[in-house]
Amino acid sequence: MRLPSDSASSRVHASFASFTWSSLEAWSEFSALPQTDRTALLALAVALRTRIDNLLTETRATEDHVMFARPAARARQNAWLALLRRTAGEAQAMVSIRAGHSSKDHPTVREFLPKLQATITGKKITARPAAATKAASRLEGLQVAFPEKAELAERLRTVAVSAKAAVTASAAAREEWSEGRSRETVAKQRLRLELEKTHRLLGAQFPGQRDFVESFFLRGTKPSEGEEDEEEVEEAIDEGADEGEADEGEADEGAEVDEADEGDEGADEGEVEDDEVDAPASAAAPA
Repeated sequence: MRLPSDSASSRVHASFASFTWSSLEAWSEFSALPQTDRTALLALAVALRTRIDNLLTETRATEDHVMFARPAARARQNAWLALLRRTAGEAQAMVSIRAGHSSKDHPTVREFLPKLQATITGKKITARPAAATKAASRLEGLQVAFPEKAELAERLRTVAVSAKAAVTASAAAREEWSEGRSRETVAKQRLRLELEKTHRLLGAQFPGQRDFVESFFLRGTKPSEGEEDEEEVEEAIDEGADEGEADEGEADEGAEVDEADEGDEGADEGEVEDDEVDAPASAAAPA
């Protein structure tokens, strides 16, 4: 048995395991097998299906979080931080006009917000809401009075509160994703262990029948019998018959098969060669 690589996705592992589970189910239904063998196969199928379902549950949860929950949290954080920048810029511009005679270098303006980039937007994301809240307090404490001052300070403070909540929610979403990914990784490893256990127990249940045991597992991406690309193989054989030279209207059947085999070797390069799978010895006679 050759398992998918450790780095393969959870869905690749689930797909691999689902073939084994389906094989266990299929053989457990054959009346030619003794009832003891059929019962053992069914028990292995139930245990393996449980691991597959657990992995798929964790995988779907992680995928949903990656596709929806985490992007939503990041988008809200981005929107609130952008609004925070805009609100702080508007407040700075209004103070410059009303109190600094349109100059940002005026002492009153420097007292409120010396430099927007350095004071608020240049800080780390987690520190920007607090910096905006402090700026709102400084704005309220300015000695110069103008009609928009109170409203600007309140807006700046309100946006800072919401921005802080968005930043906190985004961090929580990332932590939730990390925990979910860890659970998915654990579920994938447990499925790999279950597959190894299934292989070992099948070997004990059917001693000396290696090919039969291996037939429960995919080899590369294909089963040992009845490959899904049989139609493509037949088309390749037909194309070989059309291109090959026939003697008195009869095609060289051996040449056709050889050409088809060459095409298959090119398509399946790097995959494990399939072996003949004998029926289990216990299936030789009806139960």
